[in-house]
Amino acid sequence: MADTKKAPAPMVNLGQHSWHDFLETAKGVLSGKRTSGSNTESTSTESGGFSGCNSFQDALRMATEGWQDGAAAMSKSLDALPPALEVLPDWQLDVGGAFPCVPALVAGEPECVWRMNDNIRATRRLTLIVPHSYNCMVAATSAQQYAKGVAALVRSMEGSGIDVQVVAFNTNRSASDRTGANYCYAVTVREFGEPLDLAKVAFAFHSAMLRRIGFAWRECTKAALPIGSGNYGYTQPNTLANVHAVCGEDIGAVCMLPGVADIESDYLRRPDQLPALIERFAKDATAVIDALNAQIGGAL
Repeated sequence: MADTKKAPAPMVNLGQHSWHDFLETAKGVLSGKRTSGSNTESTSTESGGFSGCNSFQDALRMATEGWQDGAAAMSKSLDALPPALEVLPDWQLDVGGAFPCVPALVAGEPECVWRMNDNIRATRRLTLIVPHSYNCMVAATSAQQYAKGVAALVRSMEGSGIDVQVVAFNTNRSASDRTGANYCYAVTVREFGEPLDLAKVAFAFHSAMLRRIGFAWRECTKAALPIGSGNYGYTQPNTLANVHAVCGEDIGAVCMLPGVADIESDYLRRPDQLPALIERFAKDATAVIDALNAQIGGAL
């Protein structure tokens, strides 16, 4: 019997890029560095409602300074975070610490002082893969709500002693490429160990990051012309195989969030849905976090 399994779509690897390098390439639209034949939507003066900001320059400013309003709105909703992502202090006996344990001291035990530790702090690493693309029917305000939820999740996991690398990942199929190839690229929003800038994380998934900065990057990257012209391609689901092909195998545990369009109707159309969105993202991360805890526990 013939094998009826569909072969995976070929993949065009457009690379993994630092935040700085991605922005520097995108700035090329201001100095005439667009690839011949590319679109010009990134700098259109008529796409303020579509992108969520008035100009490409406004998007660059937020990319540099962060989306302060988004970070502030996210902070107001953090009380909705479920306890599954919280870590309580753990008091342990040691030779030094906060205050003595009198019975242990009287008994002559060397470890006779209580010291407070956070459980398994900063020993767990997780790469959060967040879709960087969505279709043109998604409202800019929906993408902005999504961005607030991502920032809240990152803050929560950091507070739980998890070192989070945040990667914006794009998978697009071109209307002009008849091979059916998926064009993939990644932008490292936050590296392991980097100080947490919530306003930057929030802007990374703001509608202007895709529809101003992201489009500009495509317009100025020759290899990305098939998704930088026409309709900017068709958004495809991210896969773990493509993530590893672009980002490498050595990125630790991976949590892949759902795309904006996949959850828009349930979580993104009203501001009062933000707490539910944060809880949804927490559930998406729980299985990966539980696996990390099991690995650490087995190694102790």
